[in-house]
Amino acid sequence: MTYTPPSIKFSVSVTPGTGGEALSFLDVNILSSTGVGYPGLGVTDGWCLDRSVSIYSSIPSGWYYQGNVYSSTELGVLAGATPTLSANLLSHLDALDSVNWLLNAYYTNSIPASWNGTAVTASWQNVQGAVWTLLGSNPAVSDTITGGDAAQIAALANEAATLGNGYIAEAGQYTGVTSRPRCTRPVARCTATRCNPWSWSPRPQRWVISSGTT
Repeated sequence: MTYTPPSIKFSVSVTPGTGGEALSFLDVNILSSTGVGYPGLGVTDGWCLDRSVSIYSSIPSGWYYQGNVYSSTELGVLAGATPTLSANLLSHLDALDSVNWLLNAYYTNSIPASWNGTAVTASWQNVQGAVWTLLGSNPAVSDTITGGDAAQIAALANEAATLGNGYIAEAGQYTGVTSRPRCTRPVARCTATRCNPWSWSPRPQRWVISSGTT
């Protein structure tokens, strides 16, 4: 039987997201879910995976986004996600373990204060920039994340690439899920452009997907 991923309806608010558990690039408000138990309803932290994929925070009343949800640990399933993920993200799926490590370290305040001689401030701006760097998107600190620091972003990304290589979340830790959603109506009236959300769960890494097919 072909595996059918959970589907969610949601809206987003940005920058920075002040709901969820910590400051983040955006907040994802999950309005409904076809998953059993998870993804749950309500506001969760969100991060951007690819700056080339647009999503909008200012949409008319009654509009929402809808998309399938995929676990960041199931790379084979992600590669065949529908709608197709961006080419840039597909070419960097092997870095998602480092992204998971970085965000777990951020949420548990365990990011080292320096890396290879560069002092690091684990702000949400620097963390988002490091996520973009790991996944092949230009951090573009100057025009995207006010308060971010290019040197610290590079240090964070290098730290995550080294310490997070092969990382798998354990029970009680976080694992990212991703969706490339579509608006329920044409987005011509939408105004504030943002990108692909990445939401989080405090459950073990297999709460979304246990295998590609059953």
